[in-house]
Amino acid sequence: MHLHHMLPKHSSYFDYLEDVREDPYYKVLLTVEGHSCQHDILYQVFHFEGDRIARDTLLSQLTRDEAISQARADWIRRNPTHHSEAGKKGGKARAKLVDLNRKIGEKWGKGSWKTSLVE
Repeated sequence: MHLHHMLPKHSSYFDYLEDVREDPYYKVLLTVEGHSCQHDILYQVFHFEGDRIARDTLLSQLTRDEAISQARADWIRRNPTHHSEAGKKGGKARAKLVDLNRKIGEKWGKGSWKTSLVE
């Protein structure tokens, strides 16, 4: 039996229901065939590649590695500026690094970096 999220975890549809996606009420046990069928229905209605990939993986038409590769390729197609924006001034990754450096500086000052970060 497979646990199926009736409100899919990795999709853009039903975003307004984000706070209840993990509620047990919205999870159901299905056979592998039933789980695949649910993803097929979602793919036909919403055209989200993640559902096609899930369906094909559940039907053993894709290996785990093929599914991961296709999911990554789909994510890159849907987020075309992600790599070009990474690390630029104001980018999320850079902001996290700047914040981490600030926190380390506050904790350890400008002293030697040979000091362990673990208290």
